Amino acid sequence: MKKIFFNLLAGILLLLPSCRPVDTASESVETVPVEVSFKSFDINLEPDFTRSGGTRASAKDLSIDRLTLAVFDQNGNSMFNVSKERDAEKNDFDKISCPLSLGTYSFVVVAHKSRTTENSASTIVSASEATLPISTAQPLFTAVKQVEIDKVNTSVEIDFGYRKSCAFSLEISDDIPSTVEKLEIIINPELDPSTSFTINPSTGLMPAKARTSYVFKKPKSMDSFTGQKFKLHSYLSQEEEIVDVKINMMSFDDQVLFTRTIDQVRMKQHFTSRAYGNFFSSASFKFTEDPADSYIDVPL
Repeated sequence: MKKIFFNLLAGILLLLPSCRPVDTASESVETVPVEVSFKSFDINLEPDFTRSGGTRASAKDLSIDRLTLAVFDQNGNSMFNVSKERDAEKNDFDKISCPLSLGTYSFVVVAHKSRTTENSASTIVSASEATLPISTAQPLFTAVKQVEIDKVNTSVEIDFGYRKSCAFSLEISDDIPSTVEKLEIIINPELDPSTSFTINPSTGLMPAKARTSYVFKKPKSMDSFTGQKFKLHSYLSQEEEIVDVKINMMSFDDQVLFTRTIDQVRMKQHFTSRAYGNFFSSASFKFTEDPADSYIDVPL
């Protein structure tokens, strides 16, 4: 009986695969430190910033203080993701180091200016989707660049180019009553308010139109808003689209004292649509585009 048992055990052991040590070193993936830097922003069509000579500006020049970098492999898998806020005491905002294995990657970057310290950086989901968790649009720059990383090529330079946002500027010529304590501008007033914006980093465009608004409060040092200029940035769903813009002049307790809606305003990526003239007496308007100074004029 014992002989039968030992013969059966020996047969089972012969059927089992032999155990061999695994060479983990040969299966490890080689990584290299990749240095990502951001080239100066193109301000050829950036009327928000004016300086003599040159058409380039740094992120600091334009007050860009929120930046997110995401790296995706060829299958769309996230390989690296980091968000940064500019720190006055640090100078590393424009440079990021990330470890990557050799291969081809998409480097996706979204940078914008925050209106308040509570505004966080964007969340990048893919090369075609990012979320800005803010309720008011700000100057926006995006870029997507595909790069092959090898042992020699371990640095990536991102060129943002023109800003992807557009803007609406209001310049009122006639006197504004001193009872007006707040001035609200609403782009696409027929839509519900937005708590965040979803954009395509490749184009800077949204999947659909969105409402953008902001309330400008009169400083205590001013008697009235007369002579002031107001600017509100916006994101578009197309490179150029037609929107309505509503202007509310309000009291301290948000009572609307005067209101006016400008219909069929043309807005365009990189451009500022500038409404100007008499707010209280003019009943009609028309606009013309002047590419030389990147303004679309909308006379009141």
